Amino acid sequence: ATAVSAKPAAAAPLSADRSVVRLGLPSKGRMAELTLSLLKSCQLSVRQLNPRQYTADIPQVPNLEVWFQRPTDIVRKLCSGDLDLGIVGYDIISEYAQV
Repeated sequence: ATAVSAKPAAAAPLSADRSVVRLGLPSKGRMAELTLSLLKSCQLSVRQLNPRQYTADIPQVPNLEVWFQRPTDIVRKLCSGDLDLGIVGYDIISEYAQV
């Protein structure tokens, strides 16, 4: 897998009302499994308190919210500034990111 940054130049900075970093992770499928496995191998455990909700945290990283989203929504929310970081495949970045 190749890491690619899709942070657009016009993305909104962290809001003064928000003091947490939001990380978008794929919500299902092979990419979701591989992402959770990668984080686990880095000793980062994603803790989802309620499986019906699409939010979680990583106890080892304070002030971080995890949002489980469809990969296309991760890119869209990165571009709008709703997410600060995201993990998706290069194919999704190249197809949906507005560069």
